[in-house]
Amino acid sequence: MMAKLTDRERWQGDLSVMAAAAITTDALDDLIFSWILDREDELLAEVEAGIPRQDELDVVRALIRLVLSPNVRMPLSRLQ
Repeated sequence: MMAKLTDRERWQGDLSVMAAAAITTDALDDLIFSWILDREDELLAEVEAGIPRQDELDVVRALIRLVLSPNVRMPLSRLQ
């Protein structure tokens, strides 16, 4: 049976693969943004299941609002 990786272990593995592949900044930005969206989904499911994660969910959503704010320049093609 394979042990489930923690978020940190999964992210470290992804980053080491990207470093070895000389990933572009845009691809790294996309990956990090997708991690944030995945984490929001996980936290929402936990909150709906009654696990007290509302504070962390609020922080993740604030980060998403910041990334999507007009003060942060991100090409529209990256948000699709």
